[in-house]
Amino acid sequence: MSIPIVTLLETDRVTVSDETGFTDAILDIEFDIPVAEYKVNVLGVSHDSGVLAHRGVKNVGTMRNYTVVEAKNITVADIRAFTGVLEATVDYTELYQEGNNQVNIYGRSVDTNEWGG
Repeated sequence: MSIPIVTLLETDRVTVSDETGFTDAILDIEFDIPVAEYKVNVLGVSHDSGVLAHRGVKNVGTMRNYTVVEAKNITVADIRAFTGVLEATVDYTELYQEGNNQVNIYGRSVDTNEWGG
């Protein structure tokens, strides 16, 4: 059983501020195994600490957002887990100190329910 390992594939900027055009950073991330949930936290040391900047979760409850046409083509695996490249955003309002703010990315394994990053 595996704990997810995240890879930051790309970010459009490493510095964000309240200046127009620099207010957020888009992160392209990928996990080595399917994850049921992922979080991007600022200034935390674990998946449940710091400021939550972005969250993605997969469960049956998220299906209510799909149209009938979209739901028709969804598999159980699609409902259960994120795979492939995911996009997350960190906004300057989520940064609570001047200077460096560490951003941590965590994923929760579908199989073990354990968090990794």
